[in-house]
Amino acid sequence: MNIRGEYKFIQDNTIIYHDTNLITTYGETVFMNRFINDNYPPLTNILLGKGTSTPKKLDLQLGNETLRKTATKKYNIQKKTVTLTTTIEATEAYNVTEIGTDNNEKLCSHDIFDPLNKLIASDNQITIEYTFYFETGTVHKKWIQSKDDKKIYYTYEPNTITSVTELETQSGYHRVNNLTELKNNPGAYYYNNVTRNLYITTTTGNNPGDYTIITRS
Repeated sequence: MNIRGEYKFIQDNTIIYHDTNLITTYGETVFMNRFINDNYPPLTNILLGKGTSTPKKLDLQLGNETLRKTATKKYNIQKKTVTLTTTIEATEAYNVTEIGTDNNEKLCSHDIFDPLNKLIASDNQITIEYTFYFETGTVHKKWIQSKDDKKIYYTYEPNTITSVTELETQSGYHRVNNLTELKNNPGAYYYNNVTRNLYITTTTGNNPGDYTIITRS
């Protein structure tokens, strides 16, 4: 199972910044143990800080925590997500350079970014949404654009593919039998059993690096 974290800063109903983050080793331990026991407290807080050190898997706290907010939590069974949400004053976001979550014990996720000062558009409050995705299958990130068709991308995959999903749109790609059928066919995939290459076209024709592409074999 893959666990992926994504956060958004939202002001005046507009996403002013969003990115993905590192799940710490402790965070992975918390998530996996919560499936079978209550030995670890659940995630509770969204943390902000002014540290600038590159996040590492063994991080146990932010580099320089300046704000801690208790978050509300909700889950979506269909999308396999858990979302933490909190609200801060616009002034509390100034000069912030790092974000994370914890369970009142240790850090579960961590990321750094440039200060948001220039992105803050008003004095209105900012909502932070922190979503964790629980994904089965393999996430592919390295794609090569086909020389013959700029909307077709491929990657090496040693295992025979049985399904391809575009997570952000919740689109399951349909299988075609060859590259000819893949052309002008958005949201489709072709797996070559000889070369072991997986070819896809996204739902929009854009680079699959813009999406989370999950394969199952």
